[in-house]
Amino acid sequence: MLHTEHCHVQQTCTGAHQRQHAGSHMRRSSVLSKHCWFSHSFRCIRRQSKHQTKHHRQADRWVCSSSAATLDRELPQSKQPGLVLSPGPDGTWDKSAIGNPVVRCYLGDNEQRWYMWYSGNNATGRPIDAVTPSSGSTGVATSSNGVDWERLPSAPSASPSATAAQDQNKKDQKLAPQGKGCVMEPGQDWWTFDTCHMAVSDVQILSNNAVATGVGVYWMFYAGGSFEEVLTPQGIPGLQPHTTVEGLRMRPGLAMSQDGLNWARIEGEHHTGALLDVGNEGEWDALFIASPQVVAAGPGDMRMYYHSYDAQKQRFVVGWASSPDGFKWTKQGPIFDGGTDPDDFDALGVAACHVVKDLDTKQ
Repeated sequence: MLHTEHCHVQQTCTGAHQRQHAGSHMRRSSVLSKHCWFSHSFRCIRRQSKHQTKHHRQADRWVCSSSAATLDRELPQSKQPGLVLSPGPDGTWDKSAIGNPVVRCYLGDNEQRWYMWYSGNNATGRPIDAVTPSSGSTGVATSSNGVDWERLPSAPSASPSATAAQDQNKKDQKLAPQGKGCVMEPGQDWWTFDTCHMAVSDVQILSNNAVATGVGVYWMFYAGGSFEEVLTPQGIPGLQPHTTVEGLRMRPGLAMSQDGLNWARIEGEHHTGALLDVGNEGEWDALFIASPQVVAAGPGDMRMYYHSYDAQKQRFVVGWASSPDGFKWTKQGPIFDGGTDPDDFDALGVAACHVVKDLDTKQ
């Protein structure tokens, strides 16, 4: 049975609790005596010119920012408005792109500690960038105020991997992560769903008797893609239709950690280790399942919200799945696909949603 008192710490602070060992692959860590989670407003921006667009890129480098600000590589990060974390230097695992930040704040008696889990890669020219530009590996940075961030040392548990752009034969470039911050890389086993890339989309502290006798551990929900070549449908911005793309067949996964730094994958029921499989041919989520975000709605009531691309409607659509424990999931179908007027800002559909319970009604 899942205990949801640890799931809603975005809304209220909780009392002291200690973590116990949840398996030989997870490390014990100290935590602050009280904690509370907050979301922080960031997005992946791309600088193309002096005119601001939805995504901004300069010199093929994607960055995290609290606003769509101009990126000037000649200026230090502290002097660029809105920019809180830049891609890593040349030669590092996240030198080309970072994004998908998940920010949590833990409040203690005398301090506050902020964590940012984010995605990054050192690849260029990947077709998959049109759908998930920063997906690759997962990193972490910390802050004392939510503004000034510093990457932590890369975790020894991060596994070697390759990117689609670097690994033409699926065997080359199996190198350990270079640079700070990397805590999890794509899977090494050929049969897993996340051998090509992964992108974190949610991190929570949850407790479950099945994994930790009622004490809280970090749960990371993410989407991963394999090297399977997928034929692209009509209508996805940035992708030529009827061409093959590696990494497009994404599925949701789960990893757990005692300290937020050393992570262990939890195999789902699908034969690739994913929590859910894509839909059958012709179904709305047959192409991929991306950006899984989970809400603990009540005892035995976990809800995963995710998006896909409906090839028949030629638009992005959000759907959901339910679970009694966070491990076994059942699809419940699509629930929202954006505006119907061609002039609507979401006329191409909706993606990367974030669902929270109402603080007043608890619904």
